[in-house]
Amino acid sequence: MNRQEWNWTVAGFQSPQLLQTWEWGEVKARYGWKPHHKIWKDDNDQILAAALILERTITLRGIGLKLRMHYTPKGPLLKDWEDASLRKLVIDDLIAYAKERKTFLLKIDADVPVGLGEPGAEGAEEGLVGQTFIDEMKAVGWWYSNEQIQFKNTAFLDLTPTEEELLAQMKQKTRYNIRLAGRKGVTIRTGTNDD
Repeated sequence: MNRQEWNWTVAGFQSPQLLQTWEWGEVKARYGWKPHHKIWKDDNDQILAAALILERTITLRGIGLKLRMHYTPKGPLLKDWEDASLRKLVIDDLIAYAKERKTFLLKIDADVPVGLGEPGAEGAEEGLVGQTFIDEMKAVGWWYSNEQIQFKNTAFLDLTPTEEELLAQMKQKTRYNIRLAGRKGVTIRTGTNDD
């Protein structure tokens, strides 16, 4: 699969991830990682899942032992996280691939929601498919890492209200810090292709 095909594949998911793009693999390749691209298809040749797998080899000092590790940033990507058999297939295949490549560590960082809203707050949704996925992974021996590489939470903010309305929704200390940043010379502008 080439760059364009891979990026079209990633873009076809409901929540495409920048850290699953071909270009992210190229960036990481500059720093000792080797990108591998894997897809899963159904019987009709429709893509069901995809994963950019980053591989790195480290050498243990003193004994010269070389060890491989795999990391899938913000992945794998699945068309339907509710499909338990698809989740199992993808994870089993990632494990098999890691074993085939003789890796000692496989870390995934799937971006699947465990809840929406502030936990415990009115209107919050908890126990979504992400929690089921975590429970399934723990049941078969995976560990939940406290060492997060990517952000654990994502916040969506509706930017259609005015600046004043947005500021009014924030805590007093947040408004203070935003205004302080302006007084200290921090500015905001629209980015261009050169950025």
